[in-house]
Amino acid sequence: MRADAYPLDTVLGERQQWVVPVYQRHYEWETEENRQRSIDTMGNLTLLTEALNPSISNGPWTAKHEKIGKSLLAMNRDIAVEPVWSEAEIEKRAGTLSAAANRLGKAT
Repeated sequence: MRADAYPLDTVLGERQQWVVPVYQRHYEWETEENRQRSIDTMGNLTLLTEALNPSISNGPWTAKHEKIGKSLLAMNRDIAVEPVWSEAEIEKRAGTLSAAANRLGKAT
């Protein structure tokens, strides 16, 4: 398996607009500062297949949610079950990924 076959991407993209009403319905942020801070955190990062990555780029959560749910990578399925993608979900996922990384590190 090639390492570059699975590009690293953000679930909440940098170019998604904070003020557009459709995003306000699907992304919940207390402030724009919190939203910006959350973008590049571990909980908002995921791996996507080369085929899936361009098809969800900067789309609304409703579109991403559906397509990520069909991802071949099991790590994406926990994202797809979330009805919204907010600061709370990003923080929760960061904790889950950190715990998994710690378990893997201890096993080696």
